[in-house]
Amino acid sequence: DRLSEDAMVGMQHAVLLDCMKAFVSSLLVGFEVTVVPDVGTDIGAKLTVDDDLTVLTLEVQTILRLLPLETLQCVGPSMEVAAIACPQVKRLDERCASMIVADDDISGWGHCLNLRFETPRARKFFVASMKVLLVGADPPAMPRERVHAA
Repeated sequence: DRLSEDAMVGMQHAVLLDCMKAFVSSLLVGFEVTVVPDVGTDIGAKLTVDDDLTVLTLEVQTILRLLPLETLQCVGPSMEVAAIACPQVKRLDERCASMIVADDDISGWGHCLNLRFETPRARKFFVASMKVLLVGADPPAMPRERVHAA
């Protein structure tokens, strides 16, 4: 029985590792997202990460916004995170994820960065993968408030 439990944990670890490899590979190359600002219309953007996996870059047209992972306080579904952090944004739905940025000056869009994905499943994969990335980047002394419900 113990062997089957160990085998199951090993399989789960392998699946998580494969998912994270796919996520990081796509993030290194960059993928398209839609920024949902507090006011105005949605904006197409490209999201990438640096080779050290420490800084996200959001590219909107020719403007680059750097988001060091250490400044991200949490990431989660917008219906949960944004309801607390930026309730003024009314256009959020089940396809949206929100990232709470500790330093407003870094993002240029305020304390809450809202992204819309093609499907709820794509949003869920992004949120889960970002949580793993944030936990991996989180020094042991830092609080775990950065991880929010999926």
